[in-house]
Order: sequence, then structure tokens, then C-alpha cells
Amino acid sequence: MNECMVQSQMGYNVFSAGEALALGPAVLASDKAQQQLTKSAETVMRTVFAALENLVLIAIEKRSVQEFEATRSQIFAPYSNAVLALPVLMKVVLPENALDLLVRESLCEAEAELREPKAVQFFGIALRDQAMFTLWTLRKITELVNQIPNGKSQSHTVAEADPKLRDLLAKFIFHGVWTRFHLQCLFVSLRASKPVAPATLEPILMGLRAAVNAYASVRQIVDVLAPKTFTEDPPHEWDAEDVELLSLATNDFLREEA
Repeated sequence: MNECMVQSQMGYNVFSAGEALALGPAVLASDKAQQQLTKSAETVMRTVFAALENLVLIAIEKRSVQEFEATRSQIFAPYSNAVLALPVLMKVVLPENALDLLVRESLCEAEAELREPKAVQFFGIALRDQAMFTLWTLRKITELVNQIPNGKSQSHTVAEADPKLRDLLAKFIFHGVWTRFHLQCLFVSLRASKPVAPATLEPILMGLRAAVNAYASVRQIVDVLAPKTFTEDPPHEWDAEDVELLSLATNDFLREEA
């Protein structure tokens, strides 16, 4: 994990981080979202989204794994800072509770975009399906975060509450933003009609799988902060490969999609 990045994250709490992961540029295509946006809010969103897409575009234009990974290392810190700052800025210019609707609409619009035939043409079925599963996982992360009591009005960060939670929060944010970066690689590719190089499909696929690690971290945070509201399964030790959770989550995803 990038130490400098983790240190810069400590000012963000689990609520704003969860919103940042789910809030994507697809939301600007939603009619419901447009009704919630003030002129100033739309300007902020478009400015930040344009900056993020410009960073991602630099990465997806690389034709080899080595070039892609080197570029990703260079741009990930500014990308992370912009992603995490977005919901904080939006709360300044949006009506109360409007951000919740934008998060839901963002996920719905992104799923619809991935169901278009163009997504399979650009990425193949396996990567497209992994991206769909990643969006489903982000939706589950949002549901978990919303289980924390008084989350929207909590003034202190999770990092300040407990050393264990600080570590979990750092992991949640890192893996979540890492996931979002690779997911955005796909959406920028679609919207710019610039297919990514075949050689970079594998690192993008691996990047999407970090959503499972983000889910595992936030689940443990919820177990601590809201133990009575989250009783799906007893706490378990999270292994390196996350095989069991990934298998269970994938089965749930396939049942919901059926």
C-alpha cells in the first residue's frame, strides 16, 4: 500500500469514501440526477470528472503492461485525491440528501452502459462481467456504509476512533479507489471509443477484483460500529485470496442478475 496515499486519506471518513467510490460520471446522463443538480453542482462535477478522465485517458493509451503500470503509478495519487474530494465538494453545492440519489443513479447508469453490446465488443465477456460484478459489489458497499447509525451527521472520522478502524479505513479507501480507477478505465474507453490495448486487459481485470478487498474492509468496520445492524454472518478472518467471499458474492450476484 502506498504510504503517502494512506496518510493523505486520514481526513476522510467511511461515509464520504463510500460515496466517492460509487459516484461516477455516468450520473450526469441520468434525468433524475439532472433534476437534483444546481448549476454550480453540475459545474463542479463536470470539472472534476473531466480531470479524472484526462488522467485515466493517459493510462489507457498505453499499449504494453509495463507502460500502463508505470503510468498508473504516476497518476494514481492525484486521481485518488480528486475522487475522494468530490463528495465533500458536492455537499457544499447540493441540497440535503441529494447526494444519496446521485450515488444510486450513478450505479444504475453505469450498469446500463455496461449492458450495451459495445462493452462486450471492447472488452470481451469475461472483463465485462467482472465489471458488472464490481458495480454490484460497490452497491453492496454503499448498503453496508448506510447501516452505520447517524452516519451522515457523524463529525469525527473513523480513523480517529480506533487504531484497528484506522487500518481498516486505509485499506477500504485504497482498495476502493484502486477499483474505481480500473473501472473508470473501461468507461473512458467506451465513451472515447478508444479500446484499451489487449495487453492491458489483465491488469485492469485484476484491478477490478480489489472491490472484494474493499468490501471485506468496510464489512469489518460495520461489524465494529454497528454490530446490531449487521448480522448476515459471524465475523471471519479474511485470507489473502478472498476465495470464499468472492465465490459467495459471485453466486449472490448471479442470482440477482437471473
